[in-house]
Amino acid sequence: MKIGSKLLVVVAVFSMTFGIISIVSNTSSKFKAHQSRIKDNNLGLQPPFVIIVCNSGKSDREAASTKTKYETQIRQTKALIKSAVVLTRSPPIRFIVLVDDDSVQPALDEYVAQWPDNVRNRIILSYRSVFQPDEWHFINLYEKCATEKLFLPWALPEIDSVIYLDTDYVFLRPPDHLTEHFKHFDDKQVLGVTPVDGYYLQHITEIPYYGKKGLSTALLLANLTRWRNLPFDWLPTVVSVTEAFQFAIATGDQDIFNIVFSEEIFLAWERHDVNDPVSVLLRYLTDALHAREDEVRRMRGSNKTHQFCTYSSQKLLKQLSDQV
Repeated sequence: MKIGSKLLVVVAVFSMTFGIISIVSNTSSKFKAHQSRIKDNNLGLQPPFVIIVCNSGKSDREAASTKTKYETQIRQTKALIKSAVVLTRSPPIRFIVLVDDDSVQPALDEYVAQWPDNVRNRIILSYRSVFQPDEWHFINLYEKCATEKLFLPWALPEIDSVIYLDTDYVFLRPPDHLTEHFKHFDDKQVLGVTPVDGYYLQHITEIPYYGKKGLSTALLLANLTRWRNLPFDWLPTVVSVTEAFQFAIATGDQDIFNIVFSEEIFLAWERHDVNDPVSVLLRYLTDALHAREDEVRRMRGSNKTHQFCTYSSQKLLKQLSDQV
């Protein structure tokens, strides 16, 4: 589906119901001020896997668990990297862990140190601090650091491509099968994603989302170089939609990705004449969101109308009006 002369959004589904969001990367980004000029010197190595581990500092414990969320995440991370190391066909496998707490590295290093040399030598484990732009004030949205993956290209400025995983994953087949999906990228494609399995259809949501099902951000194949050079400025876009929809966002970064890549918003901008006031853009966007809501309502068998679009569009109109 072509959207505009510079922006192309395509879902090309292949094995494992994996899809590609394809975006033409032909303009520079203001983010380049944050970019390192160092290039990835690890030529010949497979793209690294990236995970994010943050300590919320909360002392409260979940009712069904004796561990804090941070302790659970450390436990999940250990199982994830173990499954990757044991199953990889192309060692060494690289993991980059983005952290906000000094306790993460010793916890994982001590765990890996217990492995025999022939296993330990199959992994390269490194650590980076999380990156949050100065303009971003939503670090605790949903869960602490849950929005960090929105800024992977600038957290890892010298890396070309990565595979991001939430920590509650384990491998049941060699992780190499994920890196092989990069071979399916053409010279314009930026992200490989999977569709959400029913979440947005099963929940009343106040946000627009991509396609019929929405996108899952638990697993991302990302060409960071192209992401840094999108044909629109990523940070202002992300900040704008987050401020406009912040009270409707339920899944953090996943909702934000879906709003940014939702077809309705792209089509609204495609058809907008720069000579027209922003109110014209919002009228079209409101109509498009209402049409989407009517479609979702029919799929759910609900008789309620305009459950989210009016509310969301009013907030988005205010946000855009404040910026114009």
